[in-house]
Amino acid sequence: MPFTNLIAFLLTGIRGAVQAELDSCFALLAGRTRLCRAITASAFSKARSHLVANLFEPLNTELLRLVDEVVPQQPDWQGLRHPITHNFNTSA
Repeated sequence: MPFTNLIAFLLTGIRGAVQAELDSCFALLAGRTRLCRAITASAFSKARSHLVANLFEPLNTELLRLVDEVVPQQPDWQGLRHPITHNFNTSA
């Protein structure tokens, strides 16, 4: 499973059965209207197990930079940035 696809899938926020979510996500990424089995749940699990926790802080920083380019005036929620903008604390 390519790294970019893994991160894209993780950002979708898995809400149901992993295989069903994978099929839906990759059909959408491929521009298909019908579900497709591009990645199995076991391949996803294996790819996810290779992620290193301290990778998420720089990814979060880069995501925020890209969001700031597109949406410079981000609304606050009770004086705080939106929850997605919280940095991951990998030192805990």
